[in-house]
Amino acid sequence: MIALIAIVDWSIFGHGLPMLRHDWRFPADAAALGPMLATFFEGWVPAGIGEAQPYPTFYYVGFILWPLHSILTPLAAAGCIATASIIIAACAAHRIGINRGSGSAGIVLAVFAILNPWVYSEFVAGHIVMVFSYALLLGMVAEITRPQPRTWALCVLSALLITQIEFWIVAIVPLVVWCIATRRYVPVAIACLSALPIAVGIATSYATLIGTSYNLEWQRAQSLAPDMALVLLGYPFHYASAFENWRWVIAIFALLALTGVAKVWRSGTDRTIVAVAVVCLILATGTRGPLAFAYSYVVAHVVESGVFRELFDLLAFVIVGYIVLAASAMRNRPVAAACAVLAALLLVPWMQKPAYYWFVPAGALPVTNAPAGSVYRVAYLPAFQPLTYAGRGSGIDPDAFSRPGKMLPINTAMPSYPVDVALASAHTGDFRLLSALSVAQIISRSDYTSDWRVLQYQHAFRRPLHVKQLHAQTLTALPIAVMYAGTPRAVSIGDAPGEDSVTPVMASAYRFAPDRTTIDPTRGWIDARTAFVERPAWGNPWGGVATSGRLMLQLPDSAAILAQTSRRLVNERGDTVAVRSPLLRWWNLPPGTRALQCAGECIVVAALMHPPAGPEHAPAPPYTQVALHAVTAWLAIADVPPSAEATLRYNVRYDPHWAAYLHATPLEHVALDGMVNGWVLPPSSEARHVIFIETVAATQLFLELIAALALVACLLFYAARSQ
Repeated sequence: MIALIAIVDWSIFGHGLPMLRHDWRFPADAAALGPMLATFFEGWVPAGIGEAQPYPTFYYVGFILWPLHSILTPLAAAGCIATASIIIAACAAHRIGINRGSGSAGIVLAVFAILNPWVYSEFVAGHIVMVFSYALLLGMVAEITRPQPRTWALCVLSALLITQIEFWIVAIVPLVVWCIATRRYVPVAIACLSALPIAVGIATSYATLIGTSYNLEWQRAQSLAPDMALVLLGYPFHYASAFENWRWVIAIFALLALTGVAKVWRSGTDRTIVAVAVVCLILATGTRGPLAFAYSYVVAHVVESGVFRELFDLLAFVIVGYIVLAASAMRNRPVAAACAVLAALLLVPWMQKPAYYWFVPAGALPVTNAPAGSVYRVAYLPAFQPLTYAGRGSGIDPDAFSRPGKMLPINTAMPSYPVDVALASAHTGDFRLLSALSVAQIISRSDYTSDWRVLQYQHAFRRPLHVKQLHAQTLTALPIAVMYAGTPRAVSIGDAPGEDSVTPVMASAYRFAPDRTTIDPTRGWIDARTAFVERPAWGNPWGGVATSGRLMLQLPDSAAILAQTSRRLVNERGDTVAVRSPLLRWWNLPPGTRALQCAGECIVVAALMHPPAGPEHAPAPPYTQVALHAVTAWLAIADVPPSAEATLRYNVRYDPHWAAYLHATPLEHVALDGMVNGWVLPPSSEARHVIFIETVAATQLFLELIAALALVACLLFYAARSQ
């Protein structure tokens, strides 16, 4: 055990804290560790201009580590999670071997469980909590296959199973069936209670989640070749290349494990585990496997399938299946001896190319000091992630972390409107949108470069931004909390940040569904959001569809469309509907128009049954800054001065679950500029305190605490009963 921990921890952390590799998100600055760990359990995070986090599934891990953030370094925190994963997985695999009557087999299975290429790939990718969840899966299998399963252990494992939502979805039904069949109802209750905060988040954010950009082109890249999936390889970024010449080791191990099928077949539990592994193996092959046609159809038409966006993750269940099969097969001594040799050979790739080969250590990166302040934001350029440093690495921006007393970074790993458009505009020297989003400082970093080779899978036009200038700037920015005189003005577009307007016509507008099979604008009417970075003028809060091809776009009964084109937009009869325009605008349709065709590049956002009334935009009104005290990402207090009727603007992303209370009375909530929170303030001759709260995030945290307390109470009960 100690040797396994030493080998894997050395391979990952031998050169220090990993940075600039895929999803490695631990900050180099210890001051940022507390806020980062808080995102493990918070339903609203401050990234960009704030966004909902419907499934903070890491909350148990956050509850354990966050209280220790003042005494832990980021390296120690990451090391704790990785080491716990190794210990749990190794002990669980060893127990599975013992459950089959062989302690020596348990040692071999522990080595295989830790040193296989899937674990290596996930560690390189920074998915250390996913490896932790995989260890929990093994722990669950080890526990339910004991001669006398321990209820307290089942409760802990059932609770922590929610740590990875994909794994929970796959495992929960067989787990519940087994618990009910064996009359163990407490673990089922704990599992459901632990999942309740996530269920609440998903239910309340469902409309947003189904609008997430998700397409078949990305899933084709994620699909694994069957032969690679069988040997636990095939991750699109080829992180486990050190194992390429050793794939025969996994192949032979799998073949030897299959000799245990006959023994596994005698146990209903083992049969279920292996059946789940087979199903997950087939699903992981996606568009390259036997169900390619059905899978492609599901991706194109069932957006909820996006929960399994990275198919490589499903191989965790395949490993569990191999371990269960091998545990039975290794009752045969020659098979056991061969498996022992094969498991030992897996050490070679870990030593030949340690995981740290892929990283840039935190100590090798320059220190960027975030500006002090709490009422403005900071933008780091280059902005679009993944970033490389002096040609090395490719991963999360090492500076884009919240720090106490410092300006919030507007940079996010995958920025959405309006952040993506604001950052794209900044790259060309236009900082107006960043100013409207409360960005007061631009920090340029000449040694970093956006990795457009990877970004091509996310952006429609697939070419780097033409950068006009990259240098430090101090901007005259709109503060995060301000007050305008009067109520918000109604306009028909109102997508320009800072106008303090509302767009009531969009409530009845028809939205277009994009083609989910591609992000190539020449082949279909694609999700316009994938083009906002390369076409900032298309940016808007409602998305829309875009094309540079000649395909027809079918319309409902409509009188006007919100659109823009670089040349012309015509109907099915060839009548001109829209001509070249620098901005989105409403265009009246010729009578009887049922379809549109693009000449050039076009975006169509929405359609209305009646021509919109009122102006398209309104000038930005003067404002008064409001003192703001942020308690958490989802709770803040504003000190509002005396005023006549006014609009209170909180420059945080609009979400219907944000609320503002004045003397316990909720204020009228509106979406200002289609993107940020606004509330209508009644007149008052006295200063007032207004509380901003994201109600879903608060509810989720309350439910998380209830689940954690229930788990602790359960453990105390069983500990007392065992005395």
